[in-house]
Amino acid sequence: MISPQAPEETGLSPALSAQPQFPDLCRPEKYVFIVTYGMSGDIPLQALLNRIEGYCIRGRNNNAVHHMVRSWCAAKAHLAARLQQGGTVSSEDFRRLDRMGLQLADSFVRNVIVPPEETRVAGFREIEFHRSSSFFEVELDFLHTFFPNARFVFNTRDHKAVSQLGWWRDMAPAKVSALLGSADRLFAEYTASHPERALLLHYEDYAKDVQKLAPLYAFLGESFDPTVLEQTLDKAGRDGTPHWMKA
Repeated sequence: MISPQAPEETGLSPALSAQPQFPDLCRPEKYVFIVTYGMSGDIPLQALLNRIEGYCIRGRNNNAVHHMVRSWCAAKAHLAARLQQGGTVSSEDFRRLDRMGLQLADSFVRNVIVPPEETRVAGFREIEFHRSSSFFEVELDFLHTFFPNARFVFNTRDHKAVSQLGWWRDMAPAKVSALLGSADRLFAEYTASHPERALLLHYEDYAKDVQKLAPLYAFLGESFDPTVLEQTLDKAGRDGTPHWMKA
């Protein structure tokens, strides 16, 4: 039986993702996705990554990925239903499913991320993935399967600090703690299961000491320059509060 919960089961090969019919997707050599929740210091982290030459990490996109992945999973579930009803599923059906995923990813890069021509590493930050905990791993596995060399950077923050910012202030503290605690567990579990593709950061750690970001730059294979990081954090705001909230 085919599970719509695991993109890897389609057998997507690196050779397929490198084919020239997906030029926008394959132009960057790597993708980096910041996965977090709102008011976690994700904007300063995005600024830090965008200081790396050739990086283009975009902001939020209203969780457009969620709907893209849902459509792919629906197509995969259709194959599963066909098998359950006694039908057959051929290798060409799997190849079409692979192509669908790659076409969705290629279109997303071309129309949503829109990286400049000189981009080496593209991506975005998202604060909504954790809200659908049962679909969390499916979404990230899709990104890892169909975006070349995808890496995930999870950003957590002290719950009390988050609860005093933005829309979180309008929520009961117990609910904030429950939501953030659930998100932190999802991030930690995914990182533990996939250390080669995911890294877990805590905002208070590196906001106080940029040396704590050395593992991030090693993880991404980039040079580590503490002076540049200090300057970037000072400009972005070390308290992690978005500039638009300070106006």
